[in-house]
Amino acid sequence: MQDLYFRDFVYHRYHWNPLPPGNVERLHNDYALINQYVIQKYALSNTIAVPASFDEEPLNKLGCFSIYEFLADMKADFQSHLTGTAFFFTKEMADEFIVYACKKCEQEMYSLFHDLDCLDEGTLAWQRR
Repeated sequence: MQDLYFRDFVYHRYHWNPLPPGNVERLHNDYALINQYVIQKYALSNTIAVPASFDEEPLNKLGCFSIYEFLADMKADFQSHLTGTAFFFTKEMADEFIVYACKKCEQEMYSLFHDLDCLDEGTLAWQRR
């Protein structure tokens, strides 16, 4: 959900253009630069661990999850101390996105628990504003 809402945020609200060569890489770099700001502002810690019984979870029947790669990426995000200037995605945008994404994710959780329609990624991806 968060990735879909991030795309909605940068494409629809801020009119991000991924077509110029290098723009996608610049956005990824911005995201990496913002990590330390967000980690410090919200006092985040990386305490995620894989439960011993994870391989037996029914969720694994839906597909292959690269859980250990995910954990390694998370660890790198918490250890990285990149410096530089954001090209597009600023700290202010990060703060705005967090408020937006939290609200949307809360709506999704409400819908899930009340058997209501949930996020339609196709509709959101192509929604015109």
